[in-house]
Amino acid sequence: GFDLASESIVAWAYGKSKKELILNFYKNMVANHNKWGCQLPAEVECESSLNSSFTDSFLQDGAMFEHVTMYTNNARSKRVERFFRELRYDPEFEKSRMGWIGRPFAKDETNQEG
Repeated sequence: GFDLASESIVAWAYGKSKKELILNFYKNMVANHNKWGCQLPAEVECESSLNSSFTDSFLQDGAMFEHVTMYTNNARSKRVERFFRELRYDPEFEKSRMGWIGRPFAKDETNQEG
């Protein structure tokens, strides 16, 4: 996960199930902020497909974050998508590295396989 204010990667996770992935992600975020002596961000933007089962617990406004914005099937609405795009397709980062896999149906032809 990215912190939009600092443009830093602040959390990462792996999970075999969707629930395990999300729980590991938020655990990692809390652990990292604690280790670094930083407060958690005031706001979080997330996709409902991954996070909707937690809207009655830690992902409600005022619980873990002051404000929670959840997007339904519209990943491009999230401000963080700009950072993902830069990491994935900018020649300085992943795209120029051996093993980069293009997306066959990418709107930008330079990001397609080939």
